[in-house]
Amino acid sequence: MAPASDLVFIENGDAASSVADGINYVFQYAASVGRPAVVNLSLGTHIGPHDGTSLMDQAIDGLVGQGKIVAGAAGNEGKVPLHLYRAFSNDTVRTL
Repeated sequence: MAPASDLVFIENGDAASSVADGINYVFQYAASVGRPAVVNLSLGTHIGPHDGTSLMDQAIDGLVGQGKIVAGAAGNEGKVPLHLYRAFSNDTVRTL
């Protein structure tokens, strides 16, 4: 709960550069009013390697710091199946 917080809403595209621009906008606004900022990303996508090497991850890493936090939500796809299942037999492993 943060009852004294300001809410800043950003509407932009799903491209990494658009998301990074939105995060940067919020951080710049917070700096202009002398406040820390937390950005909640609720993108509803699981594209990418999830190991910190994607352009999106690198852009966010370059923006966060003291008083600038980014939180990512998980599970926003509803009933969209995201995981593959395969029962392997013997010692055969295949990559899809």
